[in-house]
Amino acid sequence: MAVYDARERFPDKPTVKPWVADFRDASGARRQPRFRTKKEAEAHYREQTLAVSSGTHVDMSRAKAMTVSQLNKQFVTFKLSVSARGKPWAPATHAKHRAQFAKFVEPRWGHTPLASIRYVNVSDWINGLESDGGPAGASTKRQVAKMFSQLLGYAVRLNLLPGNPAKLRDGSIDYMPRVEKRTDHVYLTMEQLADFAGKAGPYEDMILTAGLCGLRFGELAALRVGNLTLGSNASMSVEASISDVPKDLGGRVEKSPKSGKARVVPLPAKLAKRLEAAVEGRRPDERVFTSPRGLTLRAENFRRDVFTPLVKAARADLSGFPVLTPHDLRHTAVSLHIRVGSNVKVVQRIAGHATAVLTLDTYAGLFDEDLHESAARLDAKLNF
Repeated sequence: MAVYDARERFPDKPTVKPWVADFRDASGARRQPRFRTKKEAEAHYREQTLAVSSGTHVDMSRAKAMTVSQLNKQFVTFKLSVSARGKPWAPATHAKHRAQFAKFVEPRWGHTPLASIRYVNVSDWINGLESDGGPAGASTKRQVAKMFSQLLGYAVRLNLLPGNPAKLRDGSIDYMPRVEKRTDHVYLTMEQLADFAGKAGPYEDMILTAGLCGLRFGELAALRVGNLTLGSNASMSVEASISDVPKDLGGRVEKSPKSGKARVVPLPAKLAKRLEAAVEGRRPDERVFTSPRGLTLRAENFRRDVFTPLVKAARADLSGFPVLTPHDLRHTAVSLHIRVGSNVKVVQRIAGHATAVLTLDTYAGLFDEDLHESAARLDAKLNF
C-alpha cells in the first residue's frame, strides 16, 4: 500500500482529489483518504504509517463515530477488570461512577461524538453545573470534572483523540474549583460520649466502640465475635467493611477496610468487659453489632432510624451537645487518644490511615493544641 493516482486506476471517474494515501490504521482497517496533490498524499501517508508503527496513531474517524456514552461503556468494562493501581473497581466505586455519569455527564455529553468535544465547552459546563435544582457545590463540580477528564483520558489511551479535550495543553485544568479541606470535625468529650451512649439503648456498646476505637460504620457492621481478643491486653482485629450498593452491583458488599489492610485496635479494659458480656455464648462468625432482629446493620437505615433521633434527644437533654454524624464518633476516638498523649503511630492505627502523614494532615489542629502542653511537660523536666 502506498500513494497512487486514482485517475490511472479509474479513468472513467473524474475527481478533484485524485491522489490517494492507501494505508492500514492501528486497528488493521484500511484507510484511503484523498488529496488534491501528490505531495499532500505522500505527507499524510508518511505521517500515518509512522504513527501506526510507533503506537501513536489517532483514528479521528472513530472519534467522530463514537459517542461519550459508548466510550463510557468501554471505560467501565476496563475499570472493572483492572485500574491504574492494578486492582479492579470496588462495587462502591462503580456505583458512584455510574450515578455521577447518569446524573451529570450523560444528559450533556451522552450523544456527543468524541471529536466534537472542546475544552471551552467542558469549562462552561462545569462552571454552570447544577444539582437537584440549584448550582452544584464546589466538591461536586470537582468530582465530576475529574471523572470526565479521566474518561476522556481513556479515549487518548485508546488512540481515539490526540489529546485530552478536558485539559489544557500543559495538562492543567483551570476550571477545576478548589475545595477547602474540612476542618470542623466534631469531637465529643469523654463525658459527652458516655452520656450519648447511655441514651442509645441496645446500641450503647456500639456507640462506645465507635467513640473509643475509631471504627468506621462499615467496619462496625462487619465486626465479628471472632475478631475480638478479650481478657488482658484486649483488642479487636478490623479485617472487613460492609457497604451498600445497588442490587445489580452486588447489593451489600463485604470487603477489606478502606486502607486495604487489616489492623489491630486496642480495647480499653472497661469496654472490653462490656463486649465480653455482650458476646458471651455467641459463635465466632456472628456479628458483634446487629439490628434488634439480629440483621446486619445498614448505614442509611441506622442513621435515619437510630442515630438522628438519638442526636436530637441528646441535644434536648444535654446542655451544649453538638450536632454530629456517625463519622464524628470516629473523630472523637482520635481526639480522645491524642488528648491522653497517644503517639502518632498509635493514633494512625486507631484511625486506620495508610500513613502517619495522613493522620497528621487530617487532625493537625488537635496536634497543634498539644504544642503548649508538650512545652509545659518539657519545662517540668528542666533543672535550671
